[in-house]
Amino acid sequence: ALAVLTGAWAISLSWLRNPEGIAVSTIGFPDLDESRWQALRQHLVSHPAILEADWTLGGPIKIRHWSALLTEADLAALVRESPA
Repeated sequence: ALAVLTGAWAISLSWLRNPEGIAVSTIGFPDLDESRWQALRQHLVSHPAILEADWTLGGPIKIRHWSALLTEADLAALVRESPA
């Protein structure tokens, strides 16, 4: 059990140290408003592969994430399926 925990810890550290695996994707959401954005942002950043999400009124959503864990198609699905 300790070996598994140590291995998982080492892998997570390698992801944190390697910024090449971090991507910024833009997802369009034309009808988004401030109140819906707050709920959507909370939903997005609760995902362990999403580091941050940003949006300005009238623009696309910019999501910083681990590209090995979430593709842009996965992100678009998360946005569409959000309860917001």
